[in-house]
Amino acid sequence: MLTWHPMNKLRIHMSIKAVLEGTVAIVQDDAETARRLELALAQAGAAVFKTTAVRETLDLMWSHKPAAVIIDPGPDNVGALFLAAQAKEQGIAVIHYSDDSGDIPRDASIPRSKPASAIVEAVVSRIAKRDP
Repeated sequence: MLTWHPMNKLRIHMSIKAVLEGTVAIVQDDAETARRLELALAQAGAAVFKTTAVRETLDLMWSHKPAAVIIDPGPDNVGALFLAAQAKEQGIAVIHYSDDSGDIPRDASIPRSKPASAIVEAVVSRIAKRDP
């Protein structure tokens, strides 16, 4: 059993950083939310690209081969469905940061009430499943 100690927190932070070092992630959301998620993912070591539109997200997916795409499907369900299909075809995790993801395929769904660190944990989890 682990007891809390300041060094335990440091070890956990260091291990997450090691896992996300060299990882590419794309965040498609409104500017404020995308910036918050970008900061959390970058602090964990990921290279992050922010977008606000499906077309730009797709272009970045094809050119950068990210480990994960974090989206709020929002009102563009058709675009989100297409994006999810393209991501699956390329082996890219789709993580929804939304309170209502509907029927759009995804690897994880994180409610917007959760902090940005929940997105970092979801990306780490996806990488751990991909690279045992």
